[in-house]
Amino acid sequence: MIAEEQPVTATRQQHVPAQPAVRLGTAVVIDSTQDRTQVVFEGGMLNGRLALAFAYQPVAGDVVLVIIQDQACFVIGVLSGRGAITLNAPGDITISAPNGRISLNAGESIEVDAGRFKVHAQSIEVLAVALVERVQSAFKTFTDLLHITAGRRQTTIDGVSMESTGRTYQRSAKETVINGESINIT
Repeated sequence: MIAEEQPVTATRQQHVPAQPAVRLGTAVVIDSTQDRTQVVFEGGMLNGRLALAFAYQPVAGDVVLVIIQDQACFVIGVLSGRGAITLNAPGDITISAPNGRISLNAGESIEVDAGRFKVHAQSIEVLAVALVERVQSAFKTFTDLLHITAGRRQTTIDGVSMESTGRTYQRSAKETVINGESINIT
């Protein structure tokens, strides 16, 4: 029997270069700017780029998660931080919870700085130890009742005090004192 010739095929082994090792671990932030974050990782100092899913600005002492390949270092997580998160948009920002609540909580203070501040609500409740308001002029309109309950009331007016009512009723449980250079009752 005659053997059929088998086609001869050459096999060439392709050399695949070894991929550089990827290292993942924790690092401590030494310094940080908008573009670069300097960290200490495994005893060496590295310049890393922020690759976070949120707008966090690390500060010295933060513990971050870094990933390193070749000479590239990326900060990909924050394990313990004290830095700021800044939401910055060229247009409007809307925070919405159509079926729930929005809670703001701060250990120190909450500040709002705007050219105009409007609040639309069915009810506003303020609970505080002290309320301080400093304005140049204030205008309030109450279409129904203004009711004030206080332990004491003191009003100091440098200029003229004027009150115009449809009807006035004042009652004192004890003494009523009116003191003026001249008192005109008309």
